[in-house]
Amino acid sequence: MRATVLVVDDEPMVRAGTKRILERKGFTVLEACNGAEALTVFGVHAASIGLVILDMGMPVMSGPECFTRLREITDVPVLVATGYTSDSEAQIARGASLIEKPYASAELTRHVVGLLTHN
Repeated sequence: MRATVLVVDDEPMVRAGTKRILERKGFTVLEACNGAEALTVFGVHAASIGLVILDMGMPVMSGPECFTRLREITDVPVLVATGYTSDSEAQIARGASLIEKPYASAELTRHVVGLLTHN
C-alpha cells in the first residue's frame, strides 16, 4: 500500500486540517492549491502517490478538469471532497469516491484507508 496522499484544495485551512489528520495516522501528505499545481506535483511524485483527495471548486484549474486530466495519465484512486454535489460533478467524478465537506476525522480516515487498501 502506497501511503502518500496528495491533497488538492484551494483553501489553506482545509489542506492544513486534512494534512494534520492524515499525518497523525501515519500517511505522508503532499499538497496542491489548484488542479494545475496538482498535476505538477503528481508528475513529480507519481510513483509514491497512492491516493488523491480532490476539491471540486478551485480557481486556475477546477477539480473536474483536474480529475479528467489525472484519468488520462493514471488510475490512482481519487477521493472527491466537496461541499455540494451537482449532476455535472457526479458525472465527472464517476469512478471516484465522494466525501462531503465538512468531514470528520474518522470519516476521512475510513475513506482513505479503504481506498488505499482496495487499490
